[in-house]
Amino acid sequence: MAHNIKIFRSRISIPFWSSILIFLFVILFLNILENLKDPSILGFSILLLIWIPTLTLILTILFGTKYILTDDKLLIKIGPVKHSEIEIRDLYSASRSYSIIGSPANALKRLKLEYDGGEILISPAQESEFLQHIKKLNPKFMILNVDMSL
Repeated sequence: MAHNIKIFRSRISIPFWSSILIFLFVILFLNILENLKDPSILGFSILLLIWIPTLTLILTILFGTKYILTDDKLLIKIGPVKHSEIEIRDLYSASRSYSIIGSPANALKRLKLEYDGGEILISPAQESEFLQHIKKLNPKFMILNVDMSL
């Protein structure tokens, strides 16, 4: 059976991520200045070995977090890594959250999805469309204290 697939990207909080990236670039700049005082191939290589993966990871999280809805599942991915897989029929509610708890959400304006077996915080950019699509797939799904007009 072919699945209908809808992909929703994570909302990105510009102030939050800008502050993290500025902080990282200041540290990177200070590391480069330190390496320039006593330049060596080894020091530069170590710098690259630390910073290239770090920046790649940050950018993968920032631009690669997505929520994939099929006919029967919600798949949450961060880049190529599958974070969670939840059956649509197990989802029972969504509510607004501004929790800072670590989650597959790139913004502090989040949805708390409750399902049989737990809860998860996400931040789809097209929140209203995302929730309406879940509601269409699971009519028992309740949308609580979330403004759907935006």
